[in-house]
Amino acid sequence: MMKVLLVDDSLTIRSLLQRTLHGLFPVETAHAANGVEALAQINHHRFDLVILDVNMPVMDGVETLEAIRTSPDHAALPVVVLTSERNEAVVRRLVELGVSDFLSKPLRTEVLGERLLKLRNQWLDRAKAALPISHQAGERLRIMVVEQDPDRRHFFTTVLHSHFDVVEADSGAAALQICLAPNQQKLDLVLVGDQIGLPPVEMFVPKLRTLAPASSARMVGCRSSRQASDMRIEHLFDGMVQRSLVPEVFLAELQRIFSGAGRPLGKLLALRPSLRKDIVSATEQVFGIMLSVPVELSDSGSAAATSQPLDGAHATIGLETDGELTLDLRFDASHQTGREIAARMIGVDASEVQDADVLASAAELVNIVMGRLRNRLVETDVHAQIQIPKTWFGDDGSAPVADDPDGIVLHFGSPAANLSFQLTLSAGPKSSG
Repeated sequence: MMKVLLVDDSLTIRSLLQRTLHGLFPVETAHAANGVEALAQINHHRFDLVILDVNMPVMDGVETLEAIRTSPDHAALPVVVLTSERNEAVVRRLVELGVSDFLSKPLRTEVLGERLLKLRNQWLDRAKAALPISHQAGERLRIMVVEQDPDRRHFFTTVLHSHFDVVEADSGAAALQICLAPNQQKLDLVLVGDQIGLPPVEMFVPKLRTLAPASSARMVGCRSSRQASDMRIEHLFDGMVQRSLVPEVFLAELQRIFSGAGRPLGKLLALRPSLRKDIVSATEQVFGIMLSVPVELSDSGSAAATSQPLDGAHATIGLETDGELTLDLRFDASHQTGREIAARMIGVDASEVQDADVLASAAELVNIVMGRLRNRLVETDVHAQIQIPKTWFGDDGSAPVADDPDGIVLHFGSPAANLSFQLTLSAGPKSSG
């Protein structure tokens, strides 16, 4: 049963959300009238989701979300915001902090149920997401999870159980005993948590490798995103993953260990596997919150970044990392879409929009989305600096050329508003200039 915390200073809104949720699926709800009350509840109870109003007394939604995201124990907690906010700075901050989704205010009962049901189905799909680790058809890999903390161990085993045969051990000693028992099957992977009791990890991993069931297994260490790198321990493992309580992120981290990374974009995706998802969610949120236009991914996938762009307004922004890479996000749209976006952003009729408004709006869009990507890379200890956006119309010869063969091209559309645009993520060497 899902546990949801409803945070709003209006009892009427909390009651509406509660009735709607209970009418859709089994759920346990708790209430808070402001951010301070919400944080107190989160400290003492486990929640699967927080629905958070942005405008509240005492501590508003942005402050509350900042507190949640800076907590190592709750940073991955899914948060859906309730908002009628159009202030660019507030929307930018919400997107950067990583909201899971949004509900527009005023809430309309006729669409609330449909929206919540869609969100619920998305969360279930994430938990069931398959991990594409290569193995023979019909064969299930066997994984041992070694973690002393019962809550973390339960999360690991629950997510992995759909894909693998899972063996649990609540300490390093217990894991060794399992492998010493007669007739034990071969292990394909051992996931070692950051709390394993005795023996200490520097003794446990080498010893485990000497035992037949684990002798050929991949040893993967797990650490909190806030933990500093410790080469004294990390060299013992075949790979390290960051601990996450979001199923899709956790599975993507494991996939990174198996797939590796080669070319520029692959290197960044290895550091942050969810960059594509971050672009999609940030884009949907920017349009949904700031422009009151729901947009969705209409046709996407990994394709050449040199795909034919739409003829109209263009903008690109770079994110220089502290390594030797630059991540570029490019926006392409028709003249009609560019003018409609600008009109909604500045609150005028499309006929009043100037070319400068179109380019400024396009630049602002990619700037906000790139802010989300920057924060996600910072979470993986990659320092990144956002560059000044570049904008242009049509093919005037000044357009940057994207030459990353692994570039990700994402097509978005909004039939209700007749909008269509494209975002392209690519990477290359950092400029020496």
